[in-house]
Amino acid sequence: MQPAIPVFIVAASLLIITAAACTGPTEAAADLLIRNARVYTVDDDRPWAEAVAIRGEWIVWVGSDIEADRFHSARTRVIDAGGRLLLPGFVDSHNHIRFGSDPDVVKLHDAASLDEIGNRVKKFASEHPHLEWIEGEGWNYSAIPGDGLPDAGDLEGLTGGRPAFLVSYDGHTAWLNREAMARIGITAETESVAFGLVEHDPLSG
Repeated sequence: MQPAIPVFIVAASLLIITAAACTGPTEAAADLLIRNARVYTVDDDRPWAEAVAIRGEWIVWVGSDIEADRFHSARTRVIDAGGRLLLPGFVDSHNHIRFGSDPDVVKLHDAASLDEIGNRVKKFASEHPHLEWIEGEGWNYSAIPGDGLPDAGDLEGLTGGRPAFLVSYDGHTAWLNREAMARIGITAETESVAFGLVEHDPLSG
């Protein structure tokens, strides 16, 4: 019998266990048996099955509904899928490094409105006159009216003429003021920079 595969890597386990289904009866009943399902295995040689047997935290078998009887006992919990589709788990394994470790960055994660963001940026800038750039992190799209995307004009007059570079909570959007764009060289004709694409106002450019 092939080694069991952890439930949390179902996508990989189904590829391996479908081959194990043909090796003969298992010695112990399953804790959980899912039957009468359309099981997509992600195995090109045997893409579909009907039942899955699980023991503890391991998938121990994938196969036909008729063969599933050998994994059933009085203690086995049985789920009748009613012919529904059963898919491998989708595991998103990426991480976002937690913000908040830099004392020279204005924290915006809990700012609930555009005004509150502006007030924090202005206060931070006045309290840190030695900083060449005003950097911020953690602002949320929900704090910005309309489509959730701010523009350079929202930061006008807040930094004492210094460039501002504010990163959203998810790390996917950087919000720059006019001074920052001038420093980097972003104009109405700039489509992209080293760290991403440039969003243009449809009216002013």
